[in-house]
Amino acid sequence: MGEITASERIVLELIAIQGKRMTTKEIQILITQKEPEIEEVEPLLQSLQSHHFLRSEEGITTTWHITMRGLLASGIGVNSGWP
Repeated sequence: MGEITASERIVLELIAIQGKRMTTKEIQILITQKEPEIEEVEPLLQSLQSHHFLRSEEGITTTWHITMRGLLASGIGVNSGWP
């Protein structure tokens, strides 16, 4: 499935817990609140997208969606009642 860093796993977990698409700004705010040591999320999001754990949708703002592969890598799992 590919190796991900601890910071990337934290980003995946937080997005998976939200259960919805999120903008880069929303993700940055959430990460800052939960994990202040992670300063920049954009490089993490790009890396996760390159490994097919996230996908983005371009528009006025970029929104991010977790993929099934990302959900499994987050450790949340498909049997957790995730929407």
